[in-house]
Amino acid sequence: MDTNCLQFRWINTSCYEFRLPDGRVITTDPYLDHGDTSFSAADMLTPDYVLITHTHFDHIVDLGALMHRSDSAKLFVSDVTAAALADYYGIKFGQVYAVDNGTRIEVDGIGILPTKGKHSRFKNRDREDLKFMSAAPASECGVHGQEQLMLQGSFIYTDYVITLPRNIRMFFTGGDMTFSVPYEIAKNEAPLIVVRQVSNLDSPEQYADIVARLGGKIVLPHHQEHSEKRLGMPMAEFTARVNRRLGEIAPGMVMIDPKQYKWYELSLGIAVL
Repeated sequence: MDTNCLQFRWINTSCYEFRLPDGRVITTDPYLDHGDTSFSAADMLTPDYVLITHTHFDHIVDLGALMHRSDSAKLFVSDVTAAALADYYGIKFGQVYAVDNGTRIEVDGIGILPTKGKHSRFKNRDREDLKFMSAAPASECGVHGQEQLMLQGSFIYTDYVITLPRNIRMFFTGGDMTFSVPYEIAKNEAPLIVVRQVSNLDSPEQYADIVARLGGKIVLPHHQEHSEKRLGMPMAEFTARVNRRLGEIAPGMVMIDPKQYKWYELSLGIAVL
């Protein structure tokens, strides 16, 4: 493996795997496409670090399968939901980092800055009904007993700035931007990579305006799995329109439309040949 490269792949919803140049793995919001039998949790890498933005079922269902592979894997999740999530999946409390708002954590040479936000407001208000939210796992994924986690996930969202060796920063952000302060965070932290939710926006141009203010050079989407239904267009068209707008307002910034399960590689330095 090229020690100057960061590798990443999009799995489903908000689940990404990032493989660092030294081989360590960061996984976000573990949730597979359970309708796709060609790919399973066994095909994912064993994570060293797992970051949870919120505890809706489509961000945590495959957490247990990954965390149980290694006692040294570290889980980062809001302090409000940490104990309930660890208890549900039988994760050792020593593996859990219960994060609060704005407290920077340094672990194994990686910096993690969590900032609390609020889950996105649904456009369809009926989906905000608490009975609907607590029943969603059983009705949509066959998972039971997560009612309290689902309700907590409807209120609490955590953004993360991840600082890698060589001071490379990634900003994983989503949720309701009227509640959080992502622009201030981005201004202070200067991320190279922004991973921003697309499913709760009205247009590609609105998305471009948001990520342009967040800065960086590389934009990755998350929650794009149902782009035609949620965005009204194929993801390729959405991405092309975002990049046209970025060309006008943030030259040098580019959005990537990662294909599911496909590895991508980003060079982080200059190699001597």
